[in-house]
Formats: sequence, C-alpha cells, structure tokens
Amino acid sequence: MLSEKELTPDLLPNHLTQSIAAEIGVDNLMKLLLVVGGRTVYLPRQERVFRLLRDKKICEEWNGQNERELAEKYDLNLSWIRAIVRNTGQEK
Repeated sequence: MLSEKELTPDLLPNHLTQSIAAEIGVDNLMKLLLVVGGRTVYLPRQERVFRLLRDKKICEEWNGQNERELAEKYDLNLSWIRAIVRNTGQEK
C-alpha cells in the first residue's frame, strides 16, 4: 500500500495540484481532495474574502453618524460606506 509520505508534489497529476501541494503541503492537499476532489469548485480571490470581512467590520462599527470616520479608516468614499450599510440592511 502506498503512503502519503511517499507522495511528493512532482508525482501529482497536473501543474495546479503540484502548485497547491507546494504551497500548502501534500498532507493538506490530500485533505482538500477528500472534501472537493472530482468536483468543479469556485474559490473566490483573496481580496473578495477580505472585502467581505471589511464590510462586516464597517457594519459593526457603523452608528449612523460616523460615515466620514469609516470612509477615512477603510479608504472608501461616503457612497461606498452607505452602500455597504444599506446592502446589509443595517440602515436605521
């Protein structure tokens, strides 16, 4: 029987799996394959994930009177702050 310890990135079937294994390790790649192997999966870009976190923080910090402060803190304009708050339904 083959062992995961014998599996190295260069033995993987394509460049993408080799690149992923090189970045996160073969053990973590094997875990990922157990979860999504054989499926078509969309992974958002890193900036999308961080944007969702940013928007969550803006909504948590928003008090209805601090839009300018939030716009400066997060380097956005007032329209973006208002849109973020409006899209989450937190507007008072």
